Amino acid sequence: MQGDRLKNIIDLKKEGKLTKVTNIIYFDTLTAAELESAKQVGITIVKYEDAIAEGMNEPKAECDEVTPDTYYTFSYTSGTTGMPKGVMLTHRNFACNIGAMNAFDPGFTLRDDDVYISYLPLAHVFERMLLMSAMGYMFQYGFFQGDVLKLKEDLAVLRPTIMVSVPRLYNRFFDLMKQKINELTGWKRTITEWGVEKKLANLEAHGTTTHFLYDALVFNKFKAILGGRVRTMITGSAPIAKEVLSFLKIAFCCPIHEGYGQTECGAPAAITWSTDPVTGHVGGPFPTLEIKLVDVPDMNYTSEDTDEAGVPMPRGEVCYKGYNNFTGYFRHAEQTNEAIDSDKWVHTGDIG
Repeated sequence: MQGDRLKNIIDLKKEGKLTKVTNIIYFDTLTAAELESAKQVGITIVKYEDAIAEGMNEPKAECDEVTPDTYYTFSYTSGTTGMPKGVMLTHRNFACNIGAMNAFDPGFTLRDDDVYISYLPLAHVFERMLLMSAMGYMFQYGFFQGDVLKLKEDLAVLRPTIMVSVPRLYNRFFDLMKQKINELTGWKRTITEWGVEKKLANLEAHGTTTHFLYDALVFNKFKAILGGRVRTMITGSAPIAKEVLSFLKIAFCCPIHEGYGQTECGAPAAITWSTDPVTGHVGGPFPTLEIKLVDVPDMNYTSEDTDEAGVPMPRGEVCYKGYNNFTGYFRHAEQTNEAIDSDKWVHTGDIG
């Protein structure tokens, strides 16, 4: 921990709210008064360098063999529909997801010369998977400075080639760029509007996001917002408007993959392809699993549903099964049995 947090911990210890905390490893320089305050409440303070040195002198610890079924992490859900639950995820779950990152779309590859900017919380399972992907595919992984309002500065310094974010930030980019276009006058506005119209038409017809002329005249300025090198992007965690997604693809001159998933599958369940010209969906199943829809008669969602024109439009609860299935909720057997059926299908509670 850092020194500026010590007082808060000491106060909580005095109030009886941290009864089991007895040792703290710190990085900063602490004063004699701070060390004494910790000692008085029963906390032993150890400098980071001293902890490392002591560990080096200890006999090598005997560790259990790691297998695919060994738990890697308990990742807690957000708790939006109740109390947060500890999702138990294994090494197999993460290993297969990482391996599949370069297998779901021939147009999507992670390379050792890529640069990724991390600003989403590392407690989020997808961000953790991306961190491990960086280790597996040996690309650079940079962290923002902790203030999302300064993210533009971080992008300019790091100049990432890969960016993953959520609709909330993408919507801000969309609003900013639309505002800039609306402020243009004369030929600049005319050329920009021609470029937007042409590139949106090409996107819808062919799935292309670049144009030899309009990128040089207009869109490289928008691409520069992200540092000028971004070649692929991903959005997830919530739906994004079709208008926003299509515009950002042609503005940033690169594919933006829209994904769907849960903590319960280590993040990815479905994702779009880079050349898909159609927006407003989340693509096909990620290579680690299969997906099916289960009728929900009480809500009138069935496999026999049709649209207004009578065209078949099967609907139901989204269920998936695969190597990235979680094993259960920590100490919540009843909720585990509700989520995972006897055939190992995970029931998401989402309608598709």
